[in-house]
Amino acid sequence: MAPATLGHRQSDHLRIMRLVESAYSFIQTFLKKGGSFVAKIFQGGGEKAFFDLVRSQFEIARFFKPKASRTESVEIYIVAIGYIG
Repeated sequence: MAPATLGHRQSDHLRIMRLVESAYSFIQTFLKKGGSFVAKIFQGGGEKAFFDLVRSQFEIARFFKPKASRTESVEIYIVAIGYIG
């Protein structure tokens, strides 16, 4: 899933965070114990609080920026492994 981006960083950040939070709500109902969650987000201020929530419910949670991503890009991934629930 991906929202339509507008080219306005703050708006794009809010749109993707809303989508990621919806996906996270979904996995809390359907993801089995030990499962994994990966989400691409845009940095913009709200990612820290969301990451803290994810980290509290998974054994391992990390931010990940692929080498293929441009340095100036605000995209980053949250990778979480070992769903505790």
